[in-house]
Amino acid sequence: MGSNSGVTVRFFLLVSGIIFALSGCGGQRTASAPPGSKASVDIPVYGGASLIKVDQSDVTNLLLDFGAGSLPCYEHSSTIFATTDAADKVSAFYDKDLPSKNWRLESDWENWEKYRASMWKRGDVHALVFLLDNLTSSEIDTLWKRFGLEGLKPGYSLVVLLIWDESRPLPTPTPLPTNTPTPTRTPSPTWTPRPTVTTPPSPTPVPTFTPVPDTREGSVLEIGQPWSSLGVQLVLTKAEVRSVRDWEDAPIRIWFTFNNLTKNTINLQFSKNDIYIIDDRGERYVEWYGGGVDGANVNAGKSFNFDYYMSPSPRTRYRVPSEVSSFVLHVQNFSRIGHAQWRVNIVR
Repeated sequence: MGSNSGVTVRFFLLVSGIIFALSGCGGQRTASAPPGSKASVDIPVYGGASLIKVDQSDVTNLLLDFGAGSLPCYEHSSTIFATTDAADKVSAFYDKDLPSKNWRLESDWENWEKYRASMWKRGDVHALVFLLDNLTSSEIDTLWKRFGLEGLKPGYSLVVLLIWDESRPLPTPTPLPTNTPTPTRTPSPTWTPRPTVTTPPSPTPVPTFTPVPDTREGSVLEIGQPWSSLGVQLVLTKAEVRSVRDWEDAPIRIWFTFNNLTKNTINLQFSKNDIYIIDDRGERYVEWYGGGVDGANVNAGKSFNFDYYMSPSPRTRYRVPSEVSSFVLHVQNFSRIGHAQWRVNIVR
């Protein structure tokens, strides 16, 4: 879902092969269960979590987008909810709670980056617990636009429970009769054309990387201007200052694009403590969650998009005072960039 957007989650492929092999569906893509055809089980919702209301068609699309080639051929149901707790705490809860309710582990937690899943069984009923940890704002935007998931905030964990009952197969749809194709007419013989001389295609040119001049140290750029250094670029693409009536707690949100202009993959690792804002009154703003390490592997010629919320104190609702007219965004020790700066004028 994000920058690395992410919510096109291919991690689910690690688990979907196990699930649908057990469900006996083969590779057939089935419709979701009709009303009243839901597996009846009592798998617990994580304590204190918020239930996410979503249409069944959106749940189907969400599960298919996670990598499921089909949904179970048995009566099934799903529950989606969100919690402020990290995925480690949620998975530990299910590891303790499910066995106490006579669920037995079929497939232990599979992990890939921020996604994880495990599968359980009780009699003929199977349950998949899928977790998406530490949602970013870009992933939340994608989940809203593609599947209508509301009520999510950055830092939340998303939990999807999929349950199906092998003792209750869905009815198999009767295929519609097909028309017998009309025999095709045998074509009359044609003259064989004279062979033509074909010029071999030119080889595909190897992409070249044009060096980009480094940005002069001490410069202060505007939004949209790239800071260049030793074959990489960082661009402040957008900045928003929240109004008093806005529902979000953080007063400022900033968006970046990192461009790898070199011929090699860059393992980008940086501290969010090195990204901060100083307004024209001298007040300092830091990353909403109090810092930490972020990053990604960025292939040659590719880009990495990311964004952060900023506030004078972590997780503290605040609004930029009306007398503040501008601020300077600072980014230090970022890949090959020592200290980049952008000035943002506040338009109210």
